Amino acid sequence: MNFVIYEEDYLSHLADDCLLDIFTRLDMNDLDEVATLSSKLCSLSAVARPKAVKLQASNLTITQEKSFLRFEMRYNYQTYFLGNSDKLESQITRPPQHPITDGKTMSDSVRNRAAIFYERFAFKQVELERVSMDDHFVEFIEQITSKTCASLCVNNCSFNANSSYRGRHRFMTIIRSVMPGEFTLRLKTPAISIDQDFLIEYANRIEFPYIMIDIENSSILHADDLFMASLWKFKILDMPNLLVNSDLLIDALFTRLRCRRTGCWKFAVSRNIDEREFTSALGHDLKCTRDDRSGTTIFRIDVIGTARVYFARIVGDMPAAKIVGAISDYIRGDSAAPLDNLAGLQKVFGD
Repeated sequence: MNFVIYEEDYLSHLADDCLLDIFTRLDMNDLDEVATLSSKLCSLSAVARPKAVKLQASNLTITQEKSFLRFEMRYNYQTYFLGNSDKLESQITRPPQHPITDGKTMSDSVRNRAAIFYERFAFKQVELERVSMDDHFVEFIEQITSKTCASLCVNNCSFNANSSYRGRHRFMTIIRSVMPGEFTLRLKTPAISIDQDFLIEYANRIEFPYIMIDIENSSILHADDLFMASLWKFKILDMPNLLVNSDLLIDALFTRLRCRRTGCWKFAVSRNIDEREFTSALGHDLKCTRDDRSGTTIFRIDVIGTARVYFARIVGDMPAAKIVGAISDYIRGDSAAPLDNLAGLQKVFGD
């Protein structure tokens, strides 16, 4: 078979607005190739990039180690680090560390290099570890998150002295805009507060959201009737400073159990709930058993008449309104180990 190479460049003969409409439907890798064809296409591809399809990466992790930041990205099953060269290359040696300058979490030079993340990629998961955040870094968070971000983890971070009320308010606005299905927020400083409106909005907009919030030295959040009506919608709700009204809890628990979805709730309760309250509220499709063998009272509520085993484990019988201890997120079936030294109430839904 003979191959014929044509010199005719049909793309370059199209009108600019037509080319821009085409280019914005391409992804970043496609535009890289188009840009090599001619100077005209190179210029138009640069104009089209802000609206072009971003490459889908699995996750971006930013970790602060003392006075340095490390950027790690997973894309196409490979790990990449933000290096000191002009290309984002896979590293075999220790990942590059980028210094933090006085007054800014990210220096301008690092910020310029890190722009490659939000200019070319959209991330399913973003993780921040031990980062001391200022207003400039909050702006960077806005740029690296998008509607495709399904999980945002802000773990052991804090707002530093260079953060302002406006910057912290902007951070919460970003969360409300992105609304990742999984949201973890562990802060070392009580610079922001989470209210019921935020939790209710989450429950109404996201199907069975995963929420873990622990802000050191934050005040107790008293859940009212409006929040209790939305409690059953949470897959995971781990919030030590949330105080729930025990009088309204059983109905929410049974509604959640009948959803037959695994998950876990951990929060404080206004008072302990005894076995009679559980048994008197049971429907024909539920049964309650009690286990005191571990030294901590554990109630188990089972859904009757299903092919699979669906149940809730309720660990309580400790002084109410104390902070719940840390345990694993999920507990499935009877393989779960006994949970000791927990205060308040913790409910685990398994199958």
